[in-house]
Amino acid sequence: MTVDSLIADIDWDHIKNVMALHWVQVLVEFIPQLHPFQKELSARFRYAPIVRHHMCPGRKLLSSLWAQILRERLRMKVCCTLSKILKNRPGKMVNPPKAL
Repeated sequence: MTVDSLIADIDWDHIKNVMALHWVQVLVEFIPQLHPFQKELSARFRYAPIVRHHMCPGRKLLSSLWAQILRERLRMKVCCTLSKILKNRPGKMVNPPKAL
């Protein structure tokens, strides 16, 4: 396997089409006059020729689970750091905020 063989395996036309759709998605999200096209645009991401792999219906993405775990870890680190900063101040105490 070489760099050239990896580059040759990339479907550049597909990459260009997906990138173009993402730009259209940005425009649709930020230009109120284009909001009526959101459903049609979303459908284009879910069907051929753009989609390559379908997820099973009802299955959740692991990325959202990982994002939740990372947010919780960040919250705890921030609370721990604040507690250390305020430790030498009498009468000051930091309670961890509620989970997001």
